[in-house]
Amino acid sequence: MPVPADDELLVRVRACGVCRTDLHVAEGDLPVHRVGVTPGHEVVGTVAGAGAAVRGLAVGDRVGVAWLRRTDGDCAYCARGAENLCPESEYTGWYADGGYAEYTTVPAAFAYRMPDDVHDVAPAPLLCAGIIGHRALRRAALPPGGRLGLYGFGGSAHGVRAPLPAVAGCGSARGPEGGADRRGGGVGERPVVRRCAPTVQAMWPGEQARCGGGSGVSGDGV
Repeated sequence: MPVPADDELLVRVRACGVCRTDLHVAEGDLPVHRVGVTPGHEVVGTVAGAGAAVRGLAVGDRVGVAWLRRTDGDCAYCARGAENLCPESEYTGWYADGGYAEYTTVPAAFAYRMPDDVHDVAPAPLLCAGIIGHRALRRAALPPGGRLGLYGFGGSAHGVRAPLPAVAGCGSARGPEGGADRRGGGVGERPVVRRCAPTVQAMWPGEQARCGGGSGVSGDGV
């Protein structure tokens, strides 16, 4: 059983997503910062204990644990809200044990309170892939009617798909072909997808779509 530091929570893991970075850590592609570290950084769980300095979270609260685990809070990057660039940043499942275990720890300042009406599994991928996709979509500054290119169609691009109807005014949309819709059939096979695709300027191999307005680029590498 891990012991939380004064500013940390002990979290009982309820769900943990799988990120490609976890596989890089497990397979030795990324040199670990501690021998034998446990991967997993898309964690949803419940607070099982807390350090003496923790305020605002209590045993039984449901929280999320993401990739970014700790920063110094004082550098120029932290001051401008770019904590991911902090030279002293630490990461869940790389610097410290992650969510592929029954329990993990996280600094309380980097724990995300989870809504009560969402199943444990649903928000887990949002804690890494979802954050990346959301940030990329915001930085793309896609104007109404603009064209959004989704490349490296992994979890992050799937996370971008949900806001697209609101951005483009389309009732339902999916990204370019590749991967299966959990409701059945390939992504490119659903008629509603083909119908809405021109609205969000989605393109399949061999097809071309005319575009009005500006354009944006989003993907797992942004």
